[in-house]
Amino acid sequence: MRKDSATHQLECAQQVVSILFEKTGLSVILREAPTVTVGDGNWISFSAHQAVSSGLIFGLAASSGKLAFAPGLFNRRGQARSKTSPSLHLTNLDSGEILRGHVDAHYWAKHPLAHADEFLRSKTRLPSDLLSRLQA
Repeated sequence: MRKDSATHQLECAQQVVSILFEKTGLSVILREAPTVTVGDGNWISFSAHQAVSSGLIFGLAASSGKLAFAPGLFNRRGQARSKTSPSLHLTNLDSGEILRGHVDAHYWAKHPLAHADEFLRSKTRLPSDLLSRLQA
C-alpha cells in the first residue's frame, strides 16, 4: 500500500482524532468512538453519536491540568477549539444534535498565520503528517 493512499490517510486520521480525544479528555465523556472521514483538502472531519454541551467541554482538563478547550474564534457560542496543535474544532455544541467537528493543523491562538493560511487555501496537512507531529 502506498503511504499516500486514501486508506492509509484515513487510518492516520482516525489515529489523530483518537489521540486528540485522549489528550483533551473528550474520550472520557463519549460513549463510543467517533466516525472519521478525510475530505477534499485533506480535512479530517468527525462526528460522535451523542450531543455534547459547551459546559461539559469547557470543564475538561488536559493531562497538564489546564483547561483543554477555548471558545471558538468568531462564534463563541456553540463552538470550541482544543488548545492542542493540531487542534480539534467542535462546531455544534449545545445544538442537541450529534457532536461534529474537524481537525485544524494548528491551534489558531498559538499559530495565527499558519491557521489563517490553512483556512484561506481550504487545504491542510496530510493526516499522516499530523500523526507524525503528534507522535514526535
